[in-house]
Amino acid sequence: FSFTWKLTGLRASPIHFCFFHYSAELRYKKSENEKMIRGLKLPGKFQVPLGAFQAVVPGGGKTDSHRGFHGDGDYVLILDCSENKEKALDYTKEWKVLPLTENLQLLMYGGEKEDHFYNYNLADASNIPEIKNGYYYFYDRYANSKDTKDDTNILRGSFNFSLALYDLDTDIMYLLEFDT
Repeated sequence: FSFTWKLTGLRASPIHFCFFHYSAELRYKKSENEKMIRGLKLPGKFQVPLGAFQAVVPGGGKTDSHRGFHGDGDYVLILDCSENKEKALDYTKEWKVLPLTENLQLLMYGGEKEDHFYNYNLADASNIPEIKNGYYYFYDRYANSKDTKDDTNILRGSFNFSLALYDLDTDIMYLLEFDT
């Protein structure tokens, strides 16, 4: 986002004081990575081949909850890869084999670790089932992250990450961005 002030006129009051009249303009600059799949935004870290897969819109079409000044929210895109399995497997060849790491499992499905209970349940809120057979890709977009592919310190007070999951049994790909 960029925020700019624009001088839109000069106004004089009855007592001859001059006031500058400004208007604020908020402009959204699309990143070069942002792509569209059948009218749906594709999260920037995922370079899925356009037109290769069918988008499945969960929850009546609302996939992006990013709102407000800081851009908090989540974005979910579900892709049916059943008609192009070879391309999906080629796309995921650099991903890690499931299961998720313990930390990502806690974020996605909840659970307990070191006497702390984690109740994020991002998978349930995003219509993502627990996947046993497949691949995943994690990218930490947190500003202070030293290694963007390491989730060791993900259980913190603020999240900015992207997670992709590919279910080999159903040929469904799930793309999630989560920002707080």
